[in-house]
Amino acid sequence: MKKNNRTEEKSKTTGIILGLLFGILGWIYVYKLRKTQFWIGLIVTLAFSWTIFVPIIIGLWAFIDLCFMDKDKYENHSKWQ
Repeated sequence: MKKNNRTEEKSKTTGIILGLLFGILGWIYVYKLRKTQFWIGLIVTLAFSWTIFVPIIIGLWAFIDLCFMDKDKYENHSKWQ
């Protein structure tokens, strides 16, 4: 039996859409590259979830970060490890 060694390539468009729809959860798409930002954003969002402004600001931070991330980083980061 031959195994298929094809790896999924991640696209920048998918990352941006996830960032737009889910805020900091968009960083999970590129977790290996952005784990520090994800955990800081999650902790601050949970700590200040009683205000509406802090989670919105952190969601915008995630969205902007994913928008300005180089396309090469998405393509080279194709395995979930």
